[in-house]
Amino acid sequence: MKLSIVAALVAVSSVTFSAYSQNQVLLEEVIALALENGYDVRLSKNALEAASTDNGFAVGGFLPQVNGSASTTWNNNNQKLEFQDASRNNSGKAESNNTSAGVQLSWLLFDGARMFATRARLAEIERQGEINVKNQMVNTIAQVITNYNNIIQQKQQLRALEELMSLNEERVRLADRKLSVGAGIKQELLQARLDLNAQRTQFINQQAAMEQLKNQLNVLVGMKLPATFEVSDSIVINLTITKEEITDNIESKNFCCNPSGRICLLQSCSNANALVNIFQPFRLELLTTIHLLTIKS
Repeated sequence: MKLSIVAALVAVSSVTFSAYSQNQVLLEEVIALALENGYDVRLSKNALEAASTDNGFAVGGFLPQVNGSASTTWNNNNQKLEFQDASRNNSGKAESNNTSAGVQLSWLLFDGARMFATRARLAEIERQGEINVKNQMVNTIAQVITNYNNIIQQKQQLRALEELMSLNEERVRLADRKLSVGAGIKQELLQARLDLNAQRTQFINQQAAMEQLKNQLNVLVGMKLPATFEVSDSIVINLTITKEEITDNIESKNFCCNPSGRICLLQSCSNANALVNIFQPFRLELLTTIHLLTIKS
């Protein structure tokens, strides 16, 4: 019987530990989920795709524009004439089909070098989109790490409060026993209970704060975390990092530099090139239309 009870306890402990291990998420896993499913990262990637699409030769004005149109019309008329003389009555049917199609080719061969400035501006916008994606990824990783470490901090504070609560519970029991044997005063017992209730209140507030941080972390990863999860027990700090490692390549790895000013400059140059150029834009247009009319009566 004792052996069965011990086996049951071991089984329950194994199941509990397995469930706990499954709900525990590591920092690396959270970062991967945030980069894949984070809303801000996905929005910046979509903006980059749009900029890449706009940065094309057709949008920049280098390639011709071809427009096509087609239409068709069917007419069916039934006519019946009646006279007093029935022998003269007559009826007829007339059908007509009208089909037309057209193709228009428009090619701007020269516009005062504005197309080259426009092309450079679109390329710069695409480059800005790439920088924005990298910058957003860095910011997302920083937010995830900060939030994850804050949860660990709250978790450690909860453990400290649990220890203090256990000590104060023992303090309440000792004060109660001293009062029951006449070696203590009631004020000491009331003070111990007051301190214990204050710590319980602080413990509840600490739990609420940790749950709020977990919800914020779940939002950063696109709500891909389990409903209940645990984090690691300690914060990993790299103590071997040096100042030289931080300052090396800081300019090339700093994605916060916004090239929007350069884009505005390219836009101004694009407009200026079109204004100061003495040559008029030259456009080549070809228009071809085909009509097909069929009448049947």
